[in-house]
Amino acid sequence: MVASIAGAGPAARAARAADLVSLTAVSCVTAGSCVAVGLIDSGQRELSFGARLRHGVWSDVRIPSPSQVTQLNSISCWSADGCEAVGAYSAGGNSGRALAERWDGRRWTVQATPAPPSTDAVRQLNAVSCVSAGACEAVGSNGEGTLVEAWDGHRWSLQSSPSRNSASQLSAVSCASADMCMAVGNEVGPLRTRSGPLIERWNGHRWTVEAAATPRGADNTDPLSVSCPSARVCRLVGYYNDSTEIGVPNVTELPLAEGFNGRRWTLDHVALPTGQSSTELTSVSCPRADRCLTLGAPGPGTHPSTVVGYRRNGGWELVASSARVSADNTESSQLSCPTTTTCVAVGGLSAVSFIGRRLVTRAVPAPSVHVGEGSREP
Repeated sequence: MVASIAGAGPAARAARAADLVSLTAVSCVTAGSCVAVGLIDSGQRELSFGARLRHGVWSDVRIPSPSQVTQLNSISCWSADGCEAVGAYSAGGNSGRALAERWDGRRWTVQATPAPPSTDAVRQLNAVSCVSAGACEAVGSNGEGTLVEAWDGHRWSLQSSPSRNSASQLSAVSCASADMCMAVGNEVGPLRTRSGPLIERWNGHRWTVEAAATPRGADNTDPLSVSCPSARVCRLVGYYNDSTEIGVPNVTELPLAEGFNGRRWTLDHVALPTGQSSTELTSVSCPRADRCLTLGAPGPGTHPSTVVGYRRNGGWELVASSARVSADNTESSQLSCPTTTTCVAVGGLSAVSFIGRRLVTRAVPAPSVHVGEGSREP
């Protein structure tokens, strides 16, 4: 959700040390070609910035911000010179608008996004997935339920989503093709005391709700990420709270992992790393049906680190557990695996590459901030 801060105007400066600067999402088309987006929070303004990996070196990329409160939450690239990023920006008062921006290899441009019939609702896009320059799906919430928009190569348009209540939201989406996507999120129950998993599937014509597999005794189940390497294979990750007493949720967060086999979703077992009693899985990427990596955070409020890895023989194998990816919060770090042996995770001003079982950390340069200049309001 975005808030309003007055006083927008053209500006360009380097981010100060006092600013909270964090990369929030990354998309890689090859091991050496990635584009990332992030947020600079000065306490008075929240602005977008970007970075690009080429030939092993990260460089700053300017991203226009439509207002002084702008955030990009997700990015999807179909080529080194083609990406879509989505998020939200403040439109004044308590009004928030969905934001989409396009990368053409040289610069970012703001795109127009459609408004649902209830124009007063706060709208934000949380995730995007593109299979080509002319086929993207973006998901989020509009204050009255789930929000889904589609890009056809020329414009963004609204799609009907089977939102079952106003508290429903979609947090992630992955498309195996133009006519097969999975979106995941959560919906609050009738008493608004517990949340349950929400999974929706796109078949090229409409979105339908899928039955999720819920862990026994789960209280507040929240899928955070999904990856579909093919139309018949998807993996989702997130967390859930286990109720130790009826009606009393446990604050301990346990890892949630599920697999889709083309017909239904089933639970995956994820063992907690030695010495950890709580783990939240925040991002998953599957370059192939039998190879996935997931990023996790040990315990509520701690910093993300890699905790579980390649999927083999029906289970998750721990491949690393010591690399800190972000110094900011547990849900901002995201992962992209262009090959079965290389993945990139971002958070803070660093990028961690997973090359087999080795971890290579690279610094990302502090961004220059541009507000208003070269941008337009959708």
